[in-house]
Amino acid sequence: MVRHLLLLTLLFATGCTWIFGNIQRTNLSSSQDSCSTGPAMAGSGTALDPFQVVCPTHFKSIGDSSNLWTSHFILKNNLDLSGVPLSPIGNSTVMFAGTFDGGGYKLSNVSMSTSTLTHFGIFGRVQAARITNLVIENIQITSTVVSGYVGGLVGTGEDQVEINSITLSGSVQGQNRAGGIVGYHTDNNPSGTGTSLTLSNLDNYATVSATNSAGGIIGETDSCGLSTGLRNFGNINANTAGGIAGNLYGEVCLSAPLLQIRGCSNAGTITGTMNGGGVAGDTNASPSVAFPLISRCKNTGTVSGFQVGGIAGIARGAFADSWTSGTIGSTYAGISIGGAFGIFSFGSAAEARRVYSTGDVNATDGSGFSNCGSYIGQTGFTGLVLDSFASGSVTACSSSTNRVGRFTGNSGGGFTYTNVYFNSAATCNNSSGACGTVVGTPIDLGVTPAYFNNVLNLPISNWDFATIWQIGPGNFPLLQ
Repeated sequence: MVRHLLLLTLLFATGCTWIFGNIQRTNLSSSQDSCSTGPAMAGSGTALDPFQVVCPTHFKSIGDSSNLWTSHFILKNNLDLSGVPLSPIGNSTVMFAGTFDGGGYKLSNVSMSTSTLTHFGIFGRVQAARITNLVIENIQITSTVVSGYVGGLVGTGEDQVEINSITLSGSVQGQNRAGGIVGYHTDNNPSGTGTSLTLSNLDNYATVSATNSAGGIIGETDSCGLSTGLRNFGNINANTAGGIAGNLYGEVCLSAPLLQIRGCSNAGTITGTMNGGGVAGDTNASPSVAFPLISRCKNTGTVSGFQVGGIAGIARGAFADSWTSGTIGSTYAGISIGGAFGIFSFGSAAEARRVYSTGDVNATDGSGFSNCGSYIGQTGFTGLVLDSFASGSVTACSSSTNRVGRFTGNSGGGFTYTNVYFNSAATCNNSSGACGTVVGTPIDLGVTPAYFNNVLNLPISNWDFATIWQIGPGNFPLLQ
């Protein structure tokens, strides 16, 4: 009896697996200390028998051993990585091409910094990889590499990459491209005809900053594929900043599946020195009605900068079934800011269908020649706005030379507006009290606030209330 007790005591102390009857358990609470002496990970690293990561030593060994970077891993414990010197999993020479299943467990207190590595994050550079089911808490990632790509989870992804069910908090700082989850993703397939990037069910709470571009989920992508369920709560600051993506470029995709963000939200504060958007700072993709670049997204965060909007700062591509209520502001001169879009159609076409804005637009520059609108700041080349509305006020700058509008501040030629509405009771002025050329149909929402609760009224009579929209508890529709 004494020997049996001693044996059980020894098993618990060493963090080994013990079997009693039909119950098999691992003393995970002590395993972080016990395996620091060097026990190998259980498993063979195959898809059916992945390596089992039980302690910080196991996790550190993955980054230290490039020969493991085509293997499969599963996390079996919450790991506190305080003081653990980690190397990125995957680098410029050898990419990670395996899978990592977090098992719903947590990595906490990761601290990594570099002044030399181009691809930087917990996973530095990945290709044909899958990373899932992981919570990352209180991460501190810093890169001072001018041309670097830094992400809280992945620095750089290439070709087929799948990332889903990740929650991350802390801080991510870079110079070139930075993202709360992914710094940069690119598609090496020159035809751009295959799905290469799949992001789903991602939540970022980290603050993200970069000199060039930063996004709550991804700093920049020029890939093809559908991403869904993306949510940002962190503050984003960069030259080009977006709640979901800094730069969102899908022009390389030649056929379906095109680059699509479907189902996203931003509640963080977005500051774009040049371009800023509640969803994306800068977008560029060929407009597609069937495959809109951004759809079923919402922004409730404040957005400020030079060319900024509640959905996108610079908008090129197709946008559908989205809304924004965040305040849009700027202290710069010569700006283009709008409740939904800063510059709409810049160098290539843009289309918006069933997109609305309720946020106020405020600018305080003193030099004039700015473009400020409740919906769009300035239009560029040919484009379309259909079945959409804006209700916010526009307090535009301190100069009478600014172009101000209750829907569009400065509208160029070649644009089509169909079934667009604005709030005729909202404030709209520059320093001389003037509001520029009116685009759209006026509705006095101060008198009839319930107008947008009636699905028989244009423009919402053309919206899908069966599968996409619902009548909200207030005055405006909400996404289901």
